[in-house]
Amino acid sequence: MPLDPRPSSAPPGVPPSPAREAPSQRLDFRIWLLALATFAMGTATLVVAGILPALAADLGVSVAAAGQVVTAFAITFAIGSPILAALTGHLPRERLILRVLCVFTLANVLCAVAMRYDMLLLGRVVAGGCAGICTPLAYVLATGLASPQRRGAALAAVAIGTTSAMVFGVPLGTWIGHHFGWHATFWLVAATGAAAAIVLWAARLPVAADAGSIPGIAARFAPMGDRRVLIALLPPVLWCTAAYLFYTYVALFLGRRFAPTEIAFLLLFFGLGGVTGSQIGGRIADRFGDLLPIAVCLAASTVNLGLIEFTSRSFWGGAAVLFVWGFCGWASWTPQQTRLIALAPANAPIVLSLNNATVYVGTAAGAAGGAVFLSLAPLAALPLAAAAIYAVALIVLLATRRISQPF
Repeated sequence: MPLDPRPSSAPPGVPPSPAREAPSQRLDFRIWLLALATFAMGTATLVVAGILPALAADLGVSVAAAGQVVTAFAITFAIGSPILAALTGHLPRERLILRVLCVFTLANVLCAVAMRYDMLLLGRVVAGGCAGICTPLAYVLATGLASPQRRGAALAAVAIGTTSAMVFGVPLGTWIGHHFGWHATFWLVAATGAAAAIVLWAARLPVAADAGSIPGIAARFAPMGDRRVLIALLPPVLWCTAAYLFYTYVALFLGRRFAPTEIAFLLLFFGLGGVTGSQIGGRIADRFGDLLPIAVCLAASTVNLGLIEFTSRSFWGGAAVLFVWGFCGWASWTPQQTRLIALAPANAPIVLSLNNATVYVGTAAGAAGGAVFLSLAPLAALPLAAAAIYAVALIVLLATRRISQPF
């Protein structure tokens, strides 16, 4: 079955594919396998936060400097996502994702054997570039495997790979890092990438549409000329900056009160909240629209992080705070994707790629900004700074809601 990532129906004169004439209510099983790829990318993105203190101590650098391995990954993802996608657009998608997963695996092997800070940074840069290609590609392949009526469900199915990384990959990687050393954590990440490549190769993804129709770099940035798209991309930059300003150093914050093993379990609750939010967020958006769920989640995150110094003094208090934080972050994700698709339906793959890029711009800004903040202010004030940025994101969302889309 040819893959057609366009969210709209075929142009006049082009007959619909059989899948569009008789859409199935059951998702193609290969969509769920694509979630393995986003699981690997999500684990690579998030797991460093749990092992940051140990990594910094072993490499002989400051925690702030160690945090820049998150920044390096995120910047490469943000810049590489639209550019590398265009440069590799002539390659068959079903083969490209396998090749990228293989390079991603090798990049994490480099991180696993790195004995110097610069080697680790190099591995993270390469891994970030791979994630910049693989993540939006997985979403595009998933929407091509689903009928138009089920594309929202397909997006949520692929997104569960990243949220599952928070539930399983990050806590497991943190636990392994504290018991066997941070190098073992990157061996785990490499293994997830290899497993995703093997499973997708065995599943035999269908041949995609003619690669010649894939837009180039100029076309990929064309939606940036649409003021509504630019406005819709601004809030996620802000809320991801807020999230990673604190999340990058969350193990350091929690380490003041909890043992390393307890921190791993606390991060598990963050992941559980993310998985729950990613699945419920789409259903809420179907009922209440796209903007209202995002606004509520931003307001809740502002209050949650503003009070975390007082509400996380016990293990279960910290677990509740992290669960709510994870829930709100991921309950916003599917509404944001559907919002962008509604704004530019003819360029859905492009705006989703740009959305991923802007999210990682926020991730890089947050990780770097957190390092600067910690050099100027106490650690206890870091979540307050994150809460303030969440509040700004909410203000921007509400102030521009009529321009971008009716509320």
